[in-house]
Amino acid sequence: MDQERNAVLSEYAEADAGCAATVVGSTNAFSDARLWRVETPAGTFALRRWPAGQPTAPRRAFLHRFLRFVRDRGLDYIAAPIRTRHGATFVERSGRTWEMAPWLPGVADHSPSIRPEKVAAAMEALARFHRMSALFPPGPTPQPAPGIVDRDSLTRLLIQGEAETLKAAIDRLSASPRHPASIISKSHDIMDLFSKCAPQIAGELARQTHTIVPILPCLRDVWREHVLFEGDKVAGMIDYGALRTDSVAADIARLLGSYLGDSRPAWEEGIAAYQRARKLSDAERSLIELYDRSAVLLSGTYWVRWIFVDGIEFPDLSRVELRMDEWLGRLRHLAQSLPTGLHFS
Repeated sequence: MDQERNAVLSEYAEADAGCAATVVGSTNAFSDARLWRVETPAGTFALRRWPAGQPTAPRRAFLHRFLRFVRDRGLDYIAAPIRTRHGATFVERSGRTWEMAPWLPGVADHSPSIRPEKVAAAMEALARFHRMSALFPPGPTPQPAPGIVDRDSLTRLLIQGEAETLKAAIDRLSASPRHPASIISKSHDIMDLFSKCAPQIAGELARQTHTIVPILPCLRDVWREHVLFEGDKVAGMIDYGALRTDSVAADIARLLGSYLGDSRPAWEEGIAAYQRARKLSDAERSLIELYDRSAVLLSGTYWVRWIFVDGIEFPDLSRVELRMDEWLGRLRHLAQSLPTGLHFS
């Protein structure tokens, strides 16, 4: 690994094989992406190795053009890949894509109850990002929100039989020593709560699949781990692996859900902070809560599928359980808020 990393660093004028490179970890704790902090005479940089097979060449070209576009227009809390000695914004080596970008300062806020000032700063930074994103050619496209359409389709598939397939997979592998009893129990709870909540959320999704909103590049995985602060100021928004075109409501729901959970009065304050920098249309506003509710409904099922169907082996099961616990807590709250008698079996 060190030899390969040093060979990649030698492609950059700002670095060389002798630079100090510290493993920070994974850009996603549940993938094989990797990240190093590289100290050079020219400054501090983040060296990223993408997961195998990612991104495709067209997607890489889109991402790098877009990140440079918004960075050049004053969003200093977004990092764009720098160019190699040969003018490319990436290095390909051993079937992997590598890229290097300026290291963004600051730290994520992991406190159980984040201060309102930080939530407001994060929401205003997100709104500024969306304002610049809307300028990226060809500009916003009015259409149904892709995230809502996708979740409508997935929810219907689960109701029509995929949920039973997941339940059967849990039962079939419950005796495996690879799967602790706690994960088995949480997985059963996730699927039981999905069955209770799915009919209501499926109806909400179906009603919104024809709502027309501006579609523009969105981060789509902007949550508390990916927003860095210096004091109360946002110093960085990181990890653009999920960036695609969608409604801004997807980003707003993702970030507020990660910070505030089910505290709806605090959500309203966060949305107000966002609107100080970018006004929401009535249609965009109408989708925010549904993006959150559908994420709460579906996120646990992703974990069940990854573990019991796809057979993914996660290096740290304790982190998996923490994430499952987070979604379970919110799923229980969702179930309690819904009308009774809507179960499917």
